[in-house]
Amino acid sequence: MKHERYESIRRVISRFPTLIAQFLEKPDYQNEIDFWQETLASRPASISDPAHREAAFPEYLKLYIHELKKIRDTSLKLLEIGPGPVSLLSAGVDQGLFEITAIDPLADIYKKIMQQNNLTYPVKPVKGYGERLLKYFEKDSFDIVYSSNALDHTISPRECMVQMSQVVTQGGVIFLEGFLREGSNAAWNGLHQHDLFPENGHLIHCNRAGKRADLASSLPLQCIYEKIMLFKDRSINAFGYEVPLGLDPRDNWQFRDWYVIVFRKT
Repeated sequence: MKHERYESIRRVISRFPTLIAQFLEKPDYQNEIDFWQETLASRPASISDPAHREAAFPEYLKLYIHELKKIRDTSLKLLEIGPGPVSLLSAGVDQGLFEITAIDPLADIYKKIMQQNNLTYPVKPVKGYGERLLKYFEKDSFDIVYSSNALDHTISPRECMVQMSQVVTQGGVIFLEGFLREGSNAAWNGLHQHDLFPENGHLIHCNRAGKRADLASSLPLQCIYEKIMLFKDRSINAFGYEVPLGLDPRDNWQFRDWYVIVFRKT
């Protein structure tokens, strides 16, 4: 009985940062900062491994890169939203597949964490928010907009979609991937305040009250690809996704569902 009461109190206390952030209508970034501080301090070597970089690069994205290269006269420009300190696209930078611009609300903090751990990386995000892209960039600035497991971390996934549809060129693609329903799977903790999942060519958003919305509704976007897979089949073996030692296989998040959905701007 005492143990159950202790666990109940612990769960309430653990929610304080999120509850305060919600009251102030600000994102709760502390969990994300703590996660990357621990990850980069304890597992720094994996981010420099070429094999890990190549495996983490989304294979389906290469198809659209090669397709767009055939019809573009200049080098491709890619915008990444919410890469964290170690983007999954570093192999594409190593191979010169595109020019990349990356934005993340915590970019300045990540820069300090990387410096503290004497780490360098080819993708260096600058501070920015997916909801404010038109404040930083002109319309039709990028051939590709990419975001991995970050759209559900934003304040407004819908506004991010609106902004992405503005800064991507006509005929360009928006490539999104991440864990399904991470808000409810993470008990709505920290930045995990949204459930996202593809459904018949639509990217659906659900809030904690269960209210549904189609994130691409009325936007000049056509779904050209969608897939749901087990995360273990996504082949990301580093970058903070390593399975902790001793984790019960039944609790192994690497077997959770992962989605990929691609839109083309019409």
